[in-house]
Amino acid sequence: GMGQWHHPLLLVPFVQAHPVLYSSTDGTIVTRRQPMQALWSYFRRASELFEWQEPQSDSRLQRAMTTQADRDGAINEKPLRGRRAENLSHIMHSSFGLDHYPKYLQRWDIPSIEALENRLEKQLAFVREQKALWLQREAASTGFTQSLSSLPPEEVFDERFLKIFDAAGKLRLSQLGNLLEEECDGCYSFPLLRPDFCQRLLESAESFADYVKQQGVAETMGSERPLVLDRMHLAWLNDMLLDKCVNPVSQAVFPDELNEGILDWRHGYIVSYFASPTDSDNTDVTNPKTRLVRHTDDSEMTLNVCLANDYDGGELALYGKRGTGLEETKLADFKSPSPGWALLHPGRQLHEVLQVKNGNRFGLILWTRSNNGNSPWGL
Repeated sequence: GMGQWHHPLLLVPFVQAHPVLYSSTDGTIVTRRQPMQALWSYFRRASELFEWQEPQSDSRLQRAMTTQADRDGAINEKPLRGRRAENLSHIMHSSFGLDHYPKYLQRWDIPSIEALENRLEKQLAFVREQKALWLQREAASTGFTQSLSSLPPEEVFDERFLKIFDAAGKLRLSQLGNLLEEECDGCYSFPLLRPDFCQRLLESAESFADYVKQQGVAETMGSERPLVLDRMHLAWLNDMLLDKCVNPVSQAVFPDELNEGILDWRHGYIVSYFASPTDSDNTDVTNPKTRLVRHTDDSEMTLNVCLANDYDGGELALYGKRGTGLEETKLADFKSPSPGWALLHPGRQLHEVLQVKNGNRFGLILWTRSNNGNSPWGL
C-alpha cells in the first residue's frame, strides 16, 4: 500500500483521476465540482497531519521500528512525522491551479514562483533518479527466460469463472451473481485461476528468484517487491487479469468506485509471507514477511489471488473503507479456501495480513486504476 491506514492518499494523478477525494482521517469528502478553495482547504488540512521524513538514527521512532514485529509487518515507505507537509501541500495545490487556470502564476510574486520552481526541480530530479533505477532493474531482468509464454484463457482461468462470459466474451450478470461471495461490505471472493496454473506461476517465480541470485543482481533489483510480473516477462498475465477480470467485474459490482471509468493501469507482483522467514532459501531476494500492517493500496481496485493455501494463520483482515468513518472497524477475516481463489476490493479498503503461524503464504496482487483520465469527468 501507499502508507499506513491513517495517511491521506493525496497525489496529483490520483486527484486528476477521481471526481471525489476521500480523507482517511476525518471522513471529509470533497468533490471535484467544488470550488478551488474547498480543494485547497482539504489539501491543507490533510497535509498538516503528517510529513514524510527520514528518522534520526537516535530517535525513539527509529528505535521502535527495529522491533521484530515492525520489521516483519512494515510497508515499504518512510516513517511519518507529525508536522506540516508544506512541500506536498504546495506542489499539489499549485499543480491543480496550473491545470485549471491558464494565467494562474500571474497572481503570484516572483519569490513564490521561484519557490515553486525549486520544489518542482527537486521532484523532477527524484523522478529521474527513479527512472534510472527502473532502467537498471529492467536491464538486470532481460536475460531471464520465462517458461510461461502467453497462454489462452482456458489454461489460466478456473472453468467456473469462464462460465460468466457468453460466447462473445460479454459478462453475464446473472452468472456473475452466482459466482461471487460477499465476504464483507464491498469485498467479493470468487474462483479465478486454475490451481495447476497457480503452481506453474509459483515455479516461475522461484526460477526468477534463482536467476536474480545467480546473476548477482539482487541489490539492483531491490528486496521490497522484486517478483514483479512485468520484470518476470509476464506482462501478458497482467493484461489478461485486467481486461478479462478486474475491469468487467469491477464495472458491474463497483460502479460507485469507478464512476463509469475504465481501469487502464495495472501493476502485478507476487508476495510471500513465511512463518519462519529465515528458513526461506530466497530470503534475500523475496524479503518475506510474517505479516503486513493495516494499510490501503495505491489503486482504485485491488485483486488478491491465493497461489497456495497450505499455511495456518495469515488471514486477510478487512476493515472499513478510508473516508467512511469505519477505518477502525474490522469487518471480516478472510482466508482463501483453495489456490486460485481471488478477492476483489477497492484500494481504499483498509486491510492487513495477520501473522502466519505455520507454512508459507503466497499471493498474486494486482493493483489497477484509471491512470490516463479515461473517466467521464476529465478536466
